[in-house]
Amino acid sequence: MATAVLTAVALQVVVPHRGRVPGWWVFPILEVVMLVVLIIRDPGRIDRRSEALRLLTILLIAVMTASNMFAAFALVYDILATVPGITWSVLLGRGAAIWFTNVIVFSLWYWELDRGGPAERAARSSVRPSFFFPEHATPELVPVGWTPGYPDYLLDRGIAERHGAWLAGSRHERPALTTVVVAGGWVRL
Repeated sequence: MATAVLTAVALQVVVPHRGRVPGWWVFPILEVVMLVVLIIRDPGRIDRRSEALRLLTILLIAVMTASNMFAAFALVYDILATVPGITWSVLLGRGAAIWFTNVIVFSLWYWELDRGGPAERAARSSVRPSFFFPEHATPELVPVGWTPGYPDYLLDRGIAERHGAWLAGSRHERPALTTVVVAGGWVRL
């Protein structure tokens, strides 16, 4: 999780600065501070059951979501308003960073919401899985006691089963919309 959050923060920092929302730097700082607090309270593998830690994790992911939404709104504005001095390469760079950040953020939502969160999964709680992985369909092919880790939530495309369909739809539709808006602005449709 820490690597995913730091990657999203890095994308927010290195994205082209032109056309950003004023005060953009507040989000990456807040995200890093929240991550540090989480690491201090539960170092190493996330296995400590705590409502406060879970709430802080959800708040961190919500801040990351808000940050990415503001960045997307600013990008759409810059495209539709045809802001002078902002080139197509800056727009595409910002769009790519927003898209990658969106993938990371939604994988974190999946990871946190499934089976009560990573601490509940580590404790082998009886909470049923919210998301279906291919390993669930073929339990005879996976190691005994297998549970999904964060990379499974990041990379698995079949996660839209059952309760997660609304999240998956958002994750795939918004980047497509961003791509269309960027392309439309690039060719000035």
